[in-house]
Amino acid sequence: MLEFVEQLRASGVEYQQREDGMLMFRNRDKDKVTSIRLGVENTLDSSRELKWESEEHRRHFIEILEASRKKYRVEERGDGIWIRWYPETAAEAQELPGRVLERVIANRKGESVPPCKDDAKRPSKLSLSKDTAKSRSAC
Repeated sequence: MLEFVEQLRASGVEYQQREDGMLMFRNRDKDKVTSIRLGVENTLDSSRELKWESEEHRRHFIEILEASRKKYRVEERGDGIWIRWYPETAAEAQELPGRVLERVIANRKGESVPPCKDDAKRPSKLSLSKDTAKSRSAC
């Protein structure tokens, strides 16, 4: 709902929100509202949500998302803090969270994970075999 309201505001559609949460808009904006609704639904369908219990994990994940220039939002809910983000592929949806684990493990071992010029293109060591990961550089 939040994404939908943000898009309505951004496109200049005038609306009113009733007490029960229903949105009312003018009939002349019907096509624009329908287009916005469909766009938001498609975006939400491709989004992923992750809940990291640890502040350290959340911080690392946000750093990785920002380095990869991914759109994300932090949402506080009754059961904790969630990060909604929008991967471009299924592989990316698995790989980026894996990098958080790489960083946490490296930090605990006292190692540092060298930054990449383009962190989005760096393969996750977790996605490689043990021997292949050792033979590759970080980027």
